[in-house]
Amino acid sequence: VIDDVLPLFLRLLFHSPVLVLLLTEVLNVGNNQLFGMLPTQLGLIANLAEIAVSQNNFSGVIPTEIGNLQNLRSFTAYLNFFQDQLPAFFGLLPNLEELDVSENLLEGQLPAELFASTSLRTILLARNVMTGSLPLTPTSLPNIETLNIAFNKLTGPIPTTTTDCVSRCARE
Repeated sequence: VIDDVLPLFLRLLFHSPVLVLLLTEVLNVGNNQLFGMLPTQLGLIANLAEIAVSQNNFSGVIPTEIGNLQNLRSFTAYLNFFQDQLPAFFGLLPNLEELDVSENLLEGQLPAELFASTSLRTILLARNVMTGSLPLTPTSLPNIETLNIAFNKLTGPIPTTTTDCVSRCARE
């Protein structure tokens, strides 16, 4: 019986697009002319460690289901047309090191959860329409190497209690 099952399993493994997709760790469709909304089903690909959808014509909101991807290390989606607020779940993903959503149409306040992340090393949010003040505290972003929030509509002072975070960013 095992001789009959093993070839069937191998055939399913290598010829089933659904199974191959579920085992995918990197999804890179950048620099194309893809459009529409990102599929919510991306949140079902548990092994996904990198999503790269930059330089396309994606629009709408970033699906909340991406917040289920506990292995996600990098999300790059610059130069698209994503709208609405930057999801707070990015700050809660335990392995996320890189977030680049520059040059979109994201608006609203910067999520405090993002600045509480201990895993993020790179945050690139430039050229959106984000508003409000910086939600920084003395313990914000302990591992940050690059923070770019230029060309938004942010207001207020840089909090004086954030000198550790600012000096870490300035060293780079």
